[in-house]
Amino acid sequence: MFFKICKLSQPPIIIVWGAILFNFVLPFPGVWSSVALYTAVFLLLAHISEWFLIKEKLVAEGHEGMAAFGKVMVFGFTWWVPILAKKTA
Repeated sequence: MFFKICKLSQPPIIIVWGAILFNFVLPFPGVWSSVALYTAVFLLLAHISEWFLIKEKLVAEGHEGMAAFGKVMVFGFTWWVPILAKKTA
């Protein structure tokens, strides 16, 4: 069930990142611009630290390079948890 939720959450994640990028081009009115900016900073810091914590395990599974980095930066644990779960199963 968790892996289905991870798969289903990926399109909304893309929408959130799209809204954050849109905010840089045409800022949202009022406080929403700040909310989008702080969300972007939080997500970037969380995903960068996540990358450093999980990088070796992904390389061992054959996922390396900019493609793997990009997927971790966009999707976070919803991308790599199912990959590592297949290894343990």
